[in-house]
Amino acid sequence: MDAQLRGLHWWLLLSDAWNTELAMRLLPILGNLCVVFVVVCTLAVPAYAHDLLPLHRGIYVEATVPCKVASNATMLSYWGNTNGINDAEDGCTIKNYHIQGAVYDLSRTCKEIQSGGEYEDDQNLTVIGYEKFVMFGQMYRYCGPSVESFLP
Repeated sequence: MDAQLRGLHWWLLLSDAWNTELAMRLLPILGNLCVVFVVVCTLAVPAYAHDLLPLHRGIYVEATVPCKVASNATMLSYWGNTNGINDAEDGCTIKNYHIQGAVYDLSRTCKEIQSGGEYEDDQNLTVIGYEKFVMFGQMYRYCGPSVESFLP
């Protein structure tokens, strides 16, 4: 109904009676188009849009390394929500963040996988797109939803 009222307001600004009559005939059509547009746009939003970071979930590799020859030393993973950017040695959770444009200042709590030791750190991540980001002074690109999807 709000969309129809906004449309009505715009159309009623037309001063002569003929245009107002035409506007009243077109109002139901315009209102329905607004509803269809909102529904289509909502359905088109990808699943990762609700994650903290606007990135595909999965494995990222240093941009200078081909995906098929990547090693643990050149890979990071992102699994969405508060699950931070992880490497092969640490699992991190994002505890706090600040966003300024494409730059995300992340405060993380990390756990070393082998020793079980925990530590906290602050990292900057610059999002370049849904498939690229810069972190630790290195550009990373998306290679796939799992290691098995791109390694031989």
